Amino acid sequence: MKIRLTDSEIRLRLTPSEVDGLGNGQPVSTNIIDGLSFTVQITEQEASTLEIDAGSIVISVPRSEVSSPEPDTPLIHAFQLTNTAVVIELDLGRRPR
Repeated sequence: MKIRLTDSEIRLRLTPSEVDGLGNGQPVSTNIIDGLSFTVQITEQEASTLEIDAGSIVISVPRSEVSSPEPDTPLIHAFQLTNTAVVIELDLGRRPR
């Protein structure tokens, strides 16, 4: 998982194997630094959520809202929470220039 944070956006790029794991119900987690972790998980809830609790950030995405990316389109899911956009993408790796 690659993570990019800005003032108004959290962008996560997942490898194909991480996306497959999510599809099989396995959460994807990574530790950024000691005491700070990110987790993406599929949920049966109706709405996407972003929870921040004592050093962990958990993003829950409803199974019904996850779509397989189209060829050359890495977007898997995106949602807006107040002033923060959350974008989850498939990491297609570096493309030749």
